[in-house]
Amino acid sequence: MTRARLALAVLACVVASMTSSPASATDFVSRSGGCDGGPSVWRLVAVRGDDGYLRLRFRIDTGVAGQEWQIFLSDNGARIASVTRISGEDGFVRLARKTLDRDGIDEVKAAGVNRPTGESCSGYLRI
Repeated sequence: MTRARLALAVLACVVASMTSSPASATDFVSRSGGCDGGPSVWRLVAVRGDDGYLRLRFRIDTGVAGQEWQIFLSDNGARIASVTRISGEDGFVRLARKTLDRDGIDEVKAAGVNRPTGESCSGYLRI
């Protein structure tokens, strides 16, 4: 009877490990969209870390190298970044930042403006 109980306990552990829920849906949020005044597209990603920080990434796919973009990033209205980036050979403009995960829901906003063309990209997400 002891072997049967041990086998049952092992089986219960295996089943529990297989059915345990993955990370909460609020641990990772991603949004994307098109830009106004041009063909570019953007993507904004937020990942909640176990260390009390949010890792934020904003990317614009311009398809064209060498374009100058002004990029803005904020969390709950507090500016995190205001930088100028030049699109790389792959046509992408990227910005990554880490910020404190504030209590409650964080609203992250990102925007980019192509200085020569006036094309603009903006979006937000909540995590």
